[in-house]
Amino acid sequence: MSPFRRDEAGFSMVIWTMSLAVVLFAVIYLVTDTWRLIAADRALSAAVDAAAAAGANAIDEDSYRAGANVRLDPARAEALARQSLAEQDDADQFVGVTVSAAPDQITVAADRSVQLLLLRFIGESGRLVHAEGQGTPRTSP
Repeated sequence: MSPFRRDEAGFSMVIWTMSLAVVLFAVIYLVTDTWRLIAADRALSAAVDAAAAAGANAIDEDSYRAGANVRLDPARAEALARQSLAEQDDADQFVGVTVSAAPDQITVAADRSVQLLLLRFIGESGRLVHAEGQGTPRTSP
């Protein structure tokens, strides 16, 4: 083998290794972004479900004591759900929060912006994660 071929083989190995490193970093960023989205989705879903459960505790006591079916006090249910969302650690990242209550059900929905690492390189700042939860009043089993 001539010295020229030996140098050429070393150069192709460097190119191959650098290409592999670039692909490996892209995969690592993609996996990291995927897990960031999954974690944000789970945290937002838990927060929204907790808010819906808190709102479902706002039973209209006067009608319940009068012997009527269990139903919600809509204004109090919305207030409790909003308070529950506000007490979350990442409440400042929630956007588009909607809380609507009726006597038979409360619905809480929210979005959260998630900053992604890999997509930042192509000019996209992040993604929105959406979660929705519902709660209904009920008596103890």
